[in-house]
Amino acid sequence: MKLVPGFTEKYNLDKLVYFEKNQDIVAALEREKECSGCRLQSYWERFE
Repeated sequence: MKLVPGFTEKYNLDKLVYFEKNQDIVAALEREKECSGCRLQSYWERFE
């Protein structure tokens, strides 16, 4: 059992793969929208 029940417990996730630091919530939401339309492969190619 995980310490806090929820998404990570349901799907047995315990590793952070990637994160970005943003200036504020608006910038974070804009970046999320930008990345959510990308295919996963092209998304990871940006960081290699």
